[in-house]
Amino acid sequence: MITEIRKARANDLPVILTLQKRAFHQEALLYNDFTISPLHQSIEDIIKEFSEKEIYVACRDNDIIGSVRILIDENKAFVGKLIVDPEFQNKGIGRKLMLFLENQFHDIKLFELFTGELSANNIHLYESLGYKIIETIAENDTVNLVVMQKTIS
Repeated sequence: MITEIRKARANDLPVILTLQKRAFHQEALLYNDFTISPLHQSIEDIIKEFSEKEIYVACRDNDIIGSVRILIDENKAFVGKLIVDPEFQNKGIGRKLMLFLENQFHDIKLFELFTGELSANNIHLYESLGYKIIETIAENDTVNLVVMQKTIS
């Protein structure tokens, strides 16, 4: 299914942004809330994010079908916007991207991320990878997020 996981290039950003909006549309439907921030990120926003974080993409042949972002702060990694094309979800692509990050950044001892409280598939994926819920925070009036962490020994 995946032919390559690689670091994103600047010319990948429009494709990643389009994919992000498709993937997060599914989340918005789950919550009946189309104000969630990933749906409103602009190309300028993702370009800024590209300068601050590392972005990786999963490719099938030459097509980007998944992406994930990571910000390293000393010995802690903040993982964000794990996205998979809705056509390819539930096929292990998100798991492969997460395991790639853990292997790529093997010196990092603490990984942290958040996902929607009602996003059972996401929570199941992260728990199966060893992440634990440490707190719940409000994104807005209709969406709560769970913060999850994994400690690597």
